[in-house]
Amino acid sequence: MTQFWIIASILSLVAVWIVLHPWFKRHKLEEIAVDTADEARVRANVRAYKERLRELNAELRSDAIDQVQFEEIKKELEATLLGDAKNVQARTDNLDRATSTTFISLIVAALALVGLSAYLYNSWGAYDLALHSEDSKFSAAEIAAAQSKAEAGDTLGLLVQLRDKLRENPANAEGWELLARSALNTNHFEIAAEAYGQLAEIESSPEIKAALYGLQAQTLYFSGIAIDAPPVADAVNKATLLNPQDTNIYGLKALASYDQGQFDQAIEYWKTILTLEPNHPSRGSIEEGISAAERALGVPSTIQVPASTVGVSVDVRIEPALLSQFNENEIVVVYARASVGPPMPLAVARFSPKQEINDIVLDDSLAMMPELKLSLFESVDVVVRITKGSVERKLGDYEKIISGVLVADQPRLSINIGAEDIVTDSK
Repeated sequence: MTQFWIIASILSLVAVWIVLHPWFKRHKLEEIAVDTADEARVRANVRAYKERLRELNAELRSDAIDQVQFEEIKKELEATLLGDAKNVQARTDNLDRATSTTFISLIVAALALVGLSAYLYNSWGAYDLALHSEDSKFSAAEIAAAQSKAEAGDTLGLLVQLRDKLRENPANAEGWELLARSALNTNHFEIAAEAYGQLAEIESSPEIKAALYGLQAQTLYFSGIAIDAPPVADAVNKATLLNPQDTNIYGLKALASYDQGQFDQAIEYWKTILTLEPNHPSRGSIEEGISAAERALGVPSTIQVPASTVGVSVDVRIEPALLSQFNENEIVVVYARASVGPPMPLAVARFSPKQEINDIVLDDSLAMMPELKLSLFESVDVVVRITKGSVERKLGDYEKIISGVLVADQPRLSINIGAEDIVTDSK
């Protein structure tokens, strides 16, 4: 921002010059006029004194006045001349004092003008935006590195580069929003969670801040962290303290309960959302979730879901030799994503490797976002991944993908996972 301050300083000096220049010019003219008038007055007084003195000398020689009278009148003339000289000096001194006072007042006014301008710009101006824009610019080396990563298809590398740049300027809300959306759409949930956390710190509205903490908790949960683990629990607590009725938190609790087989609890959370916000934008997905949970409980459905709802049934079998290597730290993630379009999962389910994963239906009730539902796409890819910790794809995971599954056919897939399905790259 050095250039900004140089320009601001030059403009301030110009403003001071505009204020002071007319005064200096007028003051110079006034000084010349006063000096000219004073000199003329002094010369006139001296001429009058000399003429009167010649007259007195003539009167003294003609005996019109005596020597005593001559001396008295001469002293009076000298006193008058001296008094006029003192008056001229007094006027000069008064003018100098007035000039000094005016000069000081103008300096104060000029400085006040600069100070007021700085205050108003700080209050109403866009210095923060200019600073953010300057700090957010990528260097030539950073741009070259980004181009290299883009050519190599390294999405994670690009997101990390953007995140590191934003960490240098954490008040850049637009940048964090872009990072959150991009990371979420590419399944890099941990980066998205950090972005939502930063947005929550920047936001001043309690309700919006609570919603952002709720989104942070959801993305952390999608990354494979349990709802009662510290990162997710901390985000949930922050959102709840700001807004106890935040629907994002109820939605997260409903998803977690459903994944854990606590279908009655999931139904209660989803119905709470509809009570708090009857016109919720995800009402259709919420009702489908309630209906799915009621089917899992074997109770009559209280929700009328459209008959046209479609889904993909999946059976997953893990080879015994591979299954014996797993413990409670691994999770099995089954999800569908669009064959053509955004890579964001359209429907997601999670299980333990020790569970029997039979007849899992991926449908709109398992949608992560209301605007991205499985029923909106003709063809999807079904992914089964066994991972530890985060659900993001990484070296050492086991993964199998069935591509080009036609949703309208409502197929049933049988997927076997073996040692040959280990992930050897993180792309």
